[in-house]
Amino acid sequence: DPLGVIAADAAERLQIVQNSPPTVELLWPNTATRLDKETVILWQAHDADQDNLLIDLFYSENAGQTWLPLAEGVPNTGYYVWQVSYLPAGTQYRLRVLARDEFFQATDESDQLFAIGERPLPEIALLSPAPGASLSGMALLQWSVGQASADYSIGVDIRETGSEEWTALARKLPDNGFYMLDTAGYADGDYDLRVAVM
Repeated sequence: DPLGVIAADAAERLQIVQNSPPTVELLWPNTATRLDKETVILWQAHDADQDNLLIDLFYSENAGQTWLPLAEGVPNTGYYVWQVSYLPAGTQYRLRVLARDEFFQATDESDQLFAIGERPLPEIALLSPAPGASLSGMALLQWSVGQASADYSIGVDIRETGSEEWTALARKLPDNGFYMLDTAGYADGDYDLRVAVM
């Protein structure tokens, strides 16, 4: 052999294919949101060559540092129902969708972190007046809310001590920590005050 080949093997009738990679876009969840129980993952995936695409889904509990498989080889239907109730509550979740044909793959990830699990209820404490205090004129009510959120507002209620029914004094107050109660409209007696997160 003039080329000096000692041993060889050959593959015959190979076909060269010009293939375009797919494109994929994660549509939901893709913003800062809170998911509870189940959600529908939405995406759009296309292939210029009309190749059949398979979708792999991954999620991260730590803002994308590590990824865990959610579903692999899903048909390109554009949606997948995700049960999130079994996942631990957290606020550092991200999602990744991967579209693949026989030759190439493309990925997209959620742009922002999202939360999973029910929103924890804030705790509220009435700081003043103290139980048993005497009020007259304009009385200052003060409170403190743990885990304050713009999603919540404050309500203030009053009732005569021993009564079952509360009367609303104010609703949809911003959580600024205080309310001025005008006691002039109330007869002398014992009353209960309540502040509530709404």
